[in-house]
Amino acid sequence: MAIAPNTAVLALLMALASAAVVTGRQQAGSPANEFDVRDVMIGARDGVHLHTRIFTPKNQREPLPMIMLRTPYGNANAAARFTSYMRGLADEGYIFVFQDIRGKYGSEGTFVIVLEAKMRLVDRPKHVALDVIHYRDIQEALECSQAILESGPYAVELTDKMILDLARGNIEQSKRMGFVQGDPAAILIVEYAGDTAEEVRAKVDALEARRQRERFGYAASVALDVREQGEIWKLRKAGLGLLFGTHGDAKPLAFVEDTAVPPKDLAKFVARFREIFARHEVDGAYYGHC
Repeated sequence: MAIAPNTAVLALLMALASAAVVTGRQQAGSPANEFDVRDVMIGARDGVHLHTRIFTPKNQREPLPMIMLRTPYGNANAAARFTSYMRGLADEGYIFVFQDIRGKYGSEGTFVIVLEAKMRLVDRPKHVALDVIHYRDIQEALECSQAILESGPYAVELTDKMILDLARGNIEQSKRMGFVQGDPAAILIVEYAGDTAEEVRAKVDALEARRQRERFGYAASVALDVREQGEIWKLRKAGLGLLFGTHGDAKPLAFVEDTAVPPKDLAKFVARFREIFARHEVDGAYYGHC
């Protein structure tokens, strides 16, 4: 999760209130004839304006949920999406926002394609160790992330209760749940790397000493065995597949991904996001890394 997308959404809504707008309507028989259509130019922080087409359900006055798609393929035929994978969302009254990326179609700026890139490769660590910290509340886990980063981990990954519960109900993934203690609202998988087994063990011990001293997390599982570490990471990587395999009529929609938030703002960002979900009576799964 990240602060940047939330800020971007707020900037977009403010821009729509003040931008010069061209209002149009779809031709009769169009799959999007239930929407009013507006074309606006929305300014980015560097002054470049991006062409944006907004589909708003007609005769609606109350606040509505919104889905935004930024595309390199142009949004002239955006309405065609309402006959395919967005049909269900269109029926539920969503606002749809389609935006041309910079330098393409109606947007200002320069479109850049990277043809070559110089990479700085690093050696794989000789030894790693995991400390999986369990939390009764996801906000506590997020608030601890900054302190954990100060300890110099190789990786920090968050997995929440929704994914853990789905794993329990999955034949394959349930076999990997042995490291989970109790029924946590979230876990942080903290990985340390070093040149020796003693070095990574010392880093885990230092984190555990701090955890006990500052009293965050109600339990922790330490994994020094390579096979056990592999099982934990397989469970983490299975998260998205577990979500899309949810049983029943309600299916998840991945609509906020690959966002970037300063760790110090992470807890505040997710708390605000959860408030939005609560207002619309929907659930959300949270997973990510620092």
